[in-house]
Amino acid sequence: MTGGTALHVINYLFKASSAGASGSDFAWSGNISAALYSPTFRLGISANDFNQPLLTPLDVPSIVYRYYTIHSEKKIALGLNTQLIASARTNIITNGYYALMGNIGLNFQEKIGLYGFAHNDQGWGLAIDLNHIEVSESWFDVSFAYRIPYSTGYRIPYSVFEINLGYYLSKSNHSIE
Repeated sequence: MTGGTALHVINYLFKASSAGASGSDFAWSGNISAALYSPTFRLGISANDFNQPLLTPLDVPSIVYRYYTIHSEKKIALGLNTQLIASARTNIITNGYYALMGNIGLNFQEKIGLYGFAHNDQGWGLAIDLNHIEVSESWFDVSFAYRIPYSTGYRIPYSVFEINLGYYLSKSNHSIE
């Protein structure tokens, strides 16, 4: 079992033309989480923006709603160096909105992952992960994802491309699972 907490500052900046009003406001917020895990299963829960900060860059206040995230992941060995990985995540926001996301894919030699995913109100997509690419005494991870909307009537009716990078300064401080 593991857990963590984080505090952060949110800046809401509103800019308008020279004929309109502009403003900025800052507020602090935080997250707290816990996770259970084994080599083949993970389950995590987190409370995010737990203090529901209120930001008022102009006359109209905006609330950053508290939300909860639950994530689970299961790995099944298909061969000596190949795993089937399935995961599910839900975000539950205290104002009544929720999101569900499912992911299934294959991981080869802990280095290359190919995945398909679906999001309840945003669309489906494909992703590729390149993990533990060695650079001197460190390594980095990179992932690419492309999401296609279900149709123009959904909440986010356009395609999205995403790139994620992770860099590990020292191999000796991080284990490869």
